Amino acid sequence: MTAQSIAEPTSTTRGQYLRGCTYVILAGVILSLGVFCIRNATASSAWQYIFWRAAGFTTALVILAAVRDARNPLRQLVGLGPMAWIACVCMATSQVTFVYSIKAATFAEVFLICSLAPLMVAALAWPLLRERMGWITAVAIILALAGVVVMTGGELQSQNAIGQLIALLSAFAFAGYTLCTRGSKPQDLDAALIGVGILTAIAGYVAMHFAELPLMASPVEAAIAFMHGALILAAGLFLFGQGSRYIPAVTFTLLAQAEAVLSPVWGYLFFAETPTSATIGGGALILSAVVIQALAGGATQRPVSQP
Repeated sequence: MTAQSIAEPTSTTRGQYLRGCTYVILAGVILSLGVFCIRNATASSAWQYIFWRAAGFTTALVILAAVRDARNPLRQLVGLGPMAWIACVCMATSQVTFVYSIKAATFAEVFLICSLAPLMVAALAWPLLRERMGWITAVAIILALAGVVVMTGGELQSQNAIGQLIALLSAFAFAGYTLCTRGSKPQDLDAALIGVGILTAIAGYVAMHFAELPLMASPVEAAIAFMHGALILAAGLFLFGQGSRYIPAVTFTLLAQAEAVLSPVWGYLFFAETPTSATIGGGALILSAVVIQALAGGATQRPVSQP
């Protein structure tokens, strides 16, 4: 498959670029609220939670698609282009492997490895999407990576090699999703999210079956996970899809790290988790990288001539 068949080059105005940045940052803020749901589902296994969250997510998007487009969402799925289907598989893979990596390795290892996603996007965006990476973007990515290293202490333990490899797969899958959304037709992006929900629910159900887990730990926790997917996850990924239409792949992946910055803030404010100096310092570096990239990218956007 050639680069020309993967993406159709488009021009955006400065206003559209800044709108895209706003969508992606807002998506990160909304998704970070998921910690409140997860913390209140203490008895559920990761796979039980994933299944019910995916069920809620899929239900919300099916209803939204049916109301807004006035046609059967399943027909939208059937009509998805090949790049949109690849995006579905990538995002579902990223979600599932991220949860598994958290179970198999430390938080420090997972977040450090997953922070490589922007570098993976930068490496692939030029040959696949013809998006050049300027030196300011390179500096911003390095700054963001340094922030994650500071937050986690840069610790990698060799005995958790399986978890590290799965976290690497999660980062690669997310990078793949980012690139595929840029190469998908705009009308495919919303329906593709329904495909993500279905694939993730299937993965959760299959995992529960082989682990011999019940369908739910309790009705209350299943409801919490369902609402997490129906409200928080659906809104966050919908905004990700909208923002990806207006900004380059590298910028998208970098701004998406807003979720990782805000999660410890909620822990401090609502769960009495006092962040360490490393967490504060690393978060400041990541926020600086987000601001630098957004402002630099917005300043370099050229308005397109109006017909």
